Amino acid sequence: MGSPNSAQLALASPTSPTSPQFGAHVARHDVAEAEFTMTPRTPRVDVNVATKTANCTPLIMAAQNGHLNIVKHLIKARADVNVTKLDEGASALILATQNDHPEIVRVLLKAEADREYKSMYGDALVIAKRHKREDSKAVLEEDPEEEVEEVHHGVL
Repeated sequence: MGSPNSAQLALASPTSPTSPQFGAHVARHDVAEAEFTMTPRTPRVDVNVATKTANCTPLIMAAQNGHLNIVKHLIKARADVNVTKLDEGASALILATQNDHPEIVRVLLKAEADREYKSMYGDALVIAKRHKREDSKAVLEEDPEEEVEEVHHGVL
């Protein structure tokens, strides 16, 4: 019969967003596999638990690597947008800014990420200016009172 494919394996033993497999999917930029693990058949898990391999939550990893759809799924699953990376204290907002993912910055702000939070490197706006992340800087400088446009597919 041959070896099972990844979909069969996931159905046989669901992968949670806090497992090393989920982290590996995100780290390899395998968005389809990571999103597959987030489907409703996955048992309820705490999406705010840091992965053992990356020392951060799935939301931080997805925001840092620019995976907009995964960020949206995790926020819908009640991920804490203000949790920080255990080793350096960076938030998802700071890492999305540092890696210049303005769409993710916008989604995190809409989900009430703390734009004033400071890691050991400063707040998101300081980091945007220091690293010349102009697109992310522009999003951070938008008036927080204005209605933020829905990003892409209107998930949030």
